Amino acid sequence: MSWLDKQVSLYKCPADNEGRAATLRDILFCEFGVDHDWYYKDHKLNKWIGGVFNDLETIQDLRTRAMTKEEKVILKNTLQCFTPAALLKTKKRGQVEEIGRTGLMQIDFDYASIQDYEIEELKQAVFDLPFVAFCGLSCSGNGFYALAEIAEPDKLTEYAEHCFDVFIRYGIQPDTTKGRNIHDLRFVSYDSRMLIREEPKPLQIKQFRTKKKPIQTISTVKIEASNKVISTGLNQIKDTIEGNRWQTIQRVAYTFGGLQDDTLLDQIKSIIYSSSQFAGLEAKYCQCAVDCFSAGKLNPLNN
Repeated sequence: MSWLDKQVSLYKCPADNEGRAATLRDILFCEFGVDHDWYYKDHKLNKWIGGVFNDLETIQDLRTRAMTKEEKVILKNTLQCFTPAALLKTKKRGQVEEIGRTGLMQIDFDYASIQDYEIEELKQAVFDLPFVAFCGLSCSGNGFYALAEIAEPDKLTEYAEHCFDVFIRYGIQPDTTKGRNIHDLRFVSYDSRMLIREEPKPLQIKQFRTKKKPIQTISTVKIEASNKVISTGLNQIKDTIEGNRWQTIQRVAYTFGGLQDDTLLDQIKSIIYSSSQFAGLEAKYCQCAVDCFSAGKLNPLNN
């Protein structure tokens, strides 16, 4: 059976715990254009709110209309969602009941971690992996996700963590909060340039990576600065992980040197000494920052 014809659980909205069975073919090609009920709990008003929306119209709003972060969250809560890894009887917290697994694993790439890349090029690069069955934009249009076929569906968690680690080592940070569990959701989305492989070659991992410590995820607490270049650079250093540390310090320090502001070097050093991922190696990375900052000063940026 084609992976497209496998059934998963499709939910009216994230608040729906029972859902209904639907094929991946219908979800990826049709369901976004169908009107559906939705509901969510408004905690400010302390009551449930509901209605009927068409996902395609909602997705267009998310991608084109200016709105606050809170408004985006509310709008997303009206979208349908599905569980790529399995068909479930219920996804209710603490009571997840499985009917069957699809052998698919989702890998999500958020805007925050791929903004330095051209999204269509990166999407194609991920799709070039022979076990990837699908790549498409997220509902916001700023990120994308992949569906990959794995040889051992009962080892979903191990496969997900292994793949997270591999992508991280190659400098691409996936969202490590989803993909490990059969009940992890995906919002229904649409991509006119979706990439589909009818017959992917299932990924078979013979030896899983052994980790010395848990995978680090990007912090939700961001450093703010009046200059966006500065705030972006400082946050990249703060959120960098093993495998990316050296190149991140080099890139940011060189850029900051071009700004001709010596206080920025002190800010880089401060973050290095306060971030756990540099523990025991602070002097090494500070020296890297000094060298690259000095090189950057020789090439002033035009303001």
